[in-house]
Amino acid sequence: MKLLYLMYRFPYPLDKGDKLRAFNFIRELSKYYEIDLISIIDEKVYETAKKIVKKYVKTIYEIHFSKLKLIKNLLLNLFNGKPFQNAFVYDKSIKKQIEKIIGNGKYDYAICLMVRPADYFKGIQIRKMLDYQDALSVGFERRSRKSNLLGRFFYQTEAKRLRKYEQDIFDEFDDKIIITEEDRKYINRDDKEKIVVVPNGIDLDYFLPNNNVERTIDLLFVGNMQYEPNVLCVKYIVQEILPIIQKSKPDVTFMIAGADPKNEVLELKRENIIITGRLDDIRDAYSQGKVFLAPMQTGTGLQNKLLEAMAMRLPVVTSELCNKAINAKENYEILIGRNTEEYAQHCLNLLNNRSLRDAITENALNFVKKNYSWERNVSIIKELIEKFANA
Repeated sequence: MKLLYLMYRFPYPLDKGDKLRAFNFIRELSKYYEIDLISIIDEKVYETAKKIVKKYVKTIYEIHFSKLKLIKNLLLNLFNGKPFQNAFVYDKSIKKQIEKIIGNGKYDYAICLMVRPADYFKGIQIRKMLDYQDALSVGFERRSRKSNLLGRFFYQTEAKRLRKYEQDIFDEFDDKIIITEEDRKYINRDDKEKIVVVPNGIDLDYFLPNNNVERTIDLLFVGNMQYEPNVLCVKYIVQEILPIIQKSKPDVTFMIAGADPKNEVLELKRENIIITGRLDDIRDAYSQGKVFLAPMQTGTGLQNKLLEAMAMRLPVVTSELCNKAINAKENYEILIGRNTEEYAQHCLNLLNNRSLRDAITENALNFVKKNYSWERNVSIIKELIEKFANA
């Protein structure tokens, strides 16, 4: 059976959540099917990245999307009612290229990652799956609550458009999947139960701590530092949580590790606040940390960084919002903060009590091993594909 996988961006390096999901889905599905990849991109893809992805796909189609087209399409979307997210990737000339690639009966099945590029599969007669990944509309609604007046207007408008689009695009696809049950609740359909939950996974053979590295960083946050929910999160840590911790532990150290930090993140740098920027190996950051602190207030989907931290033997302090996606047991596998003081106290308890850190770490590792295997979760997709093949 021959599959086509369509996504916005290239699935490597693994510096964003959608790329991580795409790469591991492709890797696991390639054990059973021949796969071609269409990547709609607006940046250079390095040969080293292509070489890694080519281990799992037969053909890579790079379709480049210019900034000029982006601006043109954004202006058009002011009036057609579609989400601006679709304007980031949609163009009629690209649609023709994709139709040509698909050809006449060339593929048995197609998968589209996220709603952004979903219009490219509209009207195409092929068995196809939409991976919502998360409820993008909810992410924009949450961002609006943390924004100024102009930002609030934009995010609320986009959330409304996305909510309608997530509802309407449902009927264009034979199969639908999403990362968490929590996100499925927000898809505005009476028959939303038809969306199958397929969680992300974690590569436990890769995410192993380096025991030769001393854990000298008290608190750690990892994430793409262009992503607004991550930016809001680290600003909250530095401006609200750290001052409370410093009353008891003045020398507490905090590391922000992640690609492409915005200026407002770089401005947070202090004597005991380290901002790494892009790292060749993110495991270097995890190996140095004692506590992983992620008090996320916005954003949707499963936060892969929590699973990575757990696998790397780091106790995690996070929000109820994040834990709704992974469903770890509170005060046993994970610690939850419901206000600034609780986040600070959890961090102090972990930093001052090695046995507590070790207990939470061990429980969390066992939780990840049991629930978040890529092989196990991709088998759900394989069942959906096979159901079609055997129909």
